[in-house]
Amino acid sequence: MDGYPTQEKYGLVFAFLGDLPEAERPALLEIPEWGRDGWRCINLEYSWTANWERSMEAGLDPAHAEFVHTGMKFAGTDEEYVIPGNLDVRRETWGTSLTIQLRTVALPTRPELGNANISGVKPVANMVTAISSFYGPNCSVTRLKFSERDEVCQYMYETPIDEFHVAKHLVSVRTIVIDPMFDESFNKRNLFVADEDKGVIERVDPMVFPDSMTKEVFVPADAQIAAYREYIKDWEARGWRINSREVDADKGRVAYCIPSPERRTAGNWAIDVVPLVGATRAAKAASG
Repeated sequence: MDGYPTQEKYGLVFAFLGDLPEAERPALLEIPEWGRDGWRCINLEYSWTANWERSMEAGLDPAHAEFVHTGMKFAGTDEEYVIPGNLDVRRETWGTSLTIQLRTVALPTRPELGNANISGVKPVANMVTAISSFYGPNCSVTRLKFSERDEVCQYMYETPIDEFHVAKHLVSVRTIVIDPMFDESFNKRNLFVADEDKGVIERVDPMVFPDSMTKEVFVPADAQIAAYREYIKDWEARGWRINSREVDADKGRVAYCIPSPERRTAGNWAIDVVPLVGATRAAKAASG
């Protein structure tokens, strides 16, 4: 039977599903704030009826926040809320990062109001530094810097269940009100924001993004999403994507297994290796 390398960290169990030698595997997405003084770290798990790649892209779109997340307060009405047209997407070995300044809303400081009813006070816009990145095909980071001291960072580890279902594992770290008594409130807020994204992503059709980016309309704000798809295509070309269509066609007839590292050094395996997209395309090209 195949066995896979595992590691327990950050309240999660990670498994490497593949046959790459250890030296060639990507390292875990590290959380440097974990266990550090002045930071509070909490976990949250939930699932969506959505494709995992679409789910990943929800965290890489800087333009959606104004329209999807009610916490922004603008609801598409603020003419000054503009995403720069020339985004500086920084490319690294296993992903990219993007830093931008976003406008958000907070009630102004009005000491003279005390604890009085402030429902009639007009909110004012403030700037927040937002850093979004992805690491490998299914890990992402969203870092929000409200000031030199106030910071929230969301580490997301996504587990594809199948093409149309994904389990999401969030590790949320913060320097804001780090007393554990506020953990539940923060996770309620995290889940509220996630549900706003869920309401959009679960309605996207097609659920799986097309093979070609020419089949969807991209705007300048989609620069990091475009980069993500380029990385996905590269990893796919290396034979790292399961050919789910072929697996579905053989359902109930053939048993498949993701190859483990030991398959590189031992033979006589009873269960066939799962079909891979890159390998399938290479075989078709060779035959024709």
